[in-house]
Amino acid sequence: MMRQKKYGFFFLLLLLTWQMRAQEPFTCAGSFYLTLSNFGTESTAYEVIVDPVGGDIQFSPLNATTTGATLNAVGFRSTDNFIYGIDPGNIDLYKLDATGTAFLVAKIGQGIDKNKWHIAGDITPDGRYLVIVEAGNQGDEALIFVDLESPNFEKTRLELSGQLVRCADIAFDPITGRLYGFDGRNSRLVEYNLQTGLISSGFPSSNVAEMMGAIFFDAFGDLYGYGRRTVVNTTTQDGFFKIDKNTGEVELLAIGPGAGGNDGCSCPYRIDLKEWIAISESVVPCTVVPIQIEFANTSGKAQTGLTFEHYFPPEITIDAIDFPFGVMPSAGGPGTDFLVYENLTIPTGIFEMTIWVELSPASSGTHALQSSLSGLPTELGEVVISDNPLTLHENDPAILTVEPLEIDFSMVNTHICPGDALVLSPGIFGVDYLWSDGSTAPEFTVTEGGTYGVTVSSGCDVQVETINVQVIPLDVFLKPYLEVELGDAVSLIPFLFPAGGEYDWSWSAESDVGALSCLTCPQPSVRPLFDDRFTVRVFNDQGCEDTASVFVKVLKNRRVYFPNAFSPNGDGFNDFFFPATKTPEIVRSFQVFDRWGNLVFERSNFRTNEVEAGWTGFAGKKPLPVGVYVYKAEIEFLDGETRTFSGDITLLR
Repeated sequence: MMRQKKYGFFFLLLLLTWQMRAQEPFTCAGSFYLTLSNFGTESTAYEVIVDPVGGDIQFSPLNATTTGATLNAVGFRSTDNFIYGIDPGNIDLYKLDATGTAFLVAKIGQGIDKNKWHIAGDITPDGRYLVIVEAGNQGDEALIFVDLESPNFEKTRLELSGQLVRCADIAFDPITGRLYGFDGRNSRLVEYNLQTGLISSGFPSSNVAEMMGAIFFDAFGDLYGYGRRTVVNTTTQDGFFKIDKNTGEVELLAIGPGAGGNDGCSCPYRIDLKEWIAISESVVPCTVVPIQIEFANTSGKAQTGLTFEHYFPPEITIDAIDFPFGVMPSAGGPGTDFLVYENLTIPTGIFEMTIWVELSPASSGTHALQSSLSGLPTELGEVVISDNPLTLHENDPAILTVEPLEIDFSMVNTHICPGDALVLSPGIFGVDYLWSDGSTAPEFTVTEGGTYGVTVSSGCDVQVETINVQVIPLDVFLKPYLEVELGDAVSLIPFLFPAGGEYDWSWSAESDVGALSCLTCPQPSVRPLFDDRFTVRVFNDQGCEDTASVFVKVLKNRRVYFPNAFSPNGDGFNDFFFPATKTPEIVRSFQVFDRWGNLVFERSNFRTNEVEAGWTGFAGKKPLPVGVYVYKAEIEFLDGETRTFSGDITLLR
């Protein structure tokens, strides 16, 4: 029995030793990893890569099968280069290695509510804690910190407050240590306060990304995500995004394979290099141009004994160097076409370098520029080559295109509108300019018609070009002041120079655009109720425009005519007593009284000038005697103002 136990123990030890040796750590080389699964099924691990030819997003499986577990809330641990995550169903802790195989680490579900969601997670930059978001039906409720250095994987809980959010993934900034998530409820970036649990977002909602199942940082502190695009009405996640952590703006970089039930992480804890050409103008021979290089060390410690190298084509010579680490080149440098720094120490942080290079007369063409950093530890990849951040391709060179000196104004619109300005800019970097007025700036502003010339000089070539600029005349005039009686219309007649030709018209009003008879006619009429200003904008076929305006004063005399006598005898003349106006107005009330104040006639809500609506000299069906009567009328005018009129009327027979 004792021998069997001894052999059994030896076999178990051998098995555990073999399992430990079989676990292969990742190389922290800036890759992005996804774990994909349908809920309840085993996950498959992929490396997300960009096709170097077509630039397409591709998923490359780490092995031919699944990981052997359902994984979510994954994060890359900087201290051992493994990916850690949990099975969200039973909250078992797993370690994923570079072969795509998951190894059970511990059962940590005790004390965790398995009826909640646990799909978002990441590992703190120091590698100590796996941080898991616990979410309920309404949104994220707590952060659970799993201590990966504790023998029992002790857990602490931080309740969340503030914004109501639901994040499918979270990511730690490798530079600042701040924790971010992408809220799928409001489609925006949020931040978790690791001391108070407060969730905050001063960021706008995205109009290109709806939610993100995976977000991750690179070594430079730039945030990326893989998720669902807003424009696609589907649950599929196929958008690769860049997220500005300072403004919250989201940019769609590429469209990749569809994914669902995914989580992701990256290893930003490394040494990395960027190299790019930071100028937008054309580059010509015999000039000096800057090459930008950026170092990132987020490995958690200073890296020593490194070698930086950069080799240029023979047509390119180093002119000057702005090196951030305060040492002299070990070989090469200014006056040569290569640069070597040996035994470098790069502290943690982000550092910028500029190499100014001189282009020879024979440098025309396209040049691929790339630097390298070697001597790194094995777990950091031993060698890093620079990546061009202006493209999606991984580890691709910066492209410097050198063109022969040429001034091209052929695409410039040589016609300008009155009052406009035309900026002439050949757009060539590092050359000398001499304009026809003696100025030497790279740009020249034209406000008048005429012929303008420029001489452009590089160190080995001179080009001269002229351009003729014409001003397209367009002037529109209106009488500045008009008067119109209330209720009347007046025509607005603009005077246009040059006359003839095709023009577009647009009329507007300061107060009441409805007073205009037409908004796109050359000469509309206007019937305003109140004083108003009317403006016309005229456009020609060259895109020029001019404006003019007129102030229209509305004269409100409010004259109402009441006769002083009438003779309702049936002869067809003066048989009715009624109010008359130039234009029909509303009579709200019209009353007639005898000399003792008795009401003998009343009518309401009719219009002035309506003859048969007036008084016929009767009180009901009884004709009234000749005499003097008193009238009272309340009249509402076109602009809504009501006035009362009264007086005497003599009835004759």
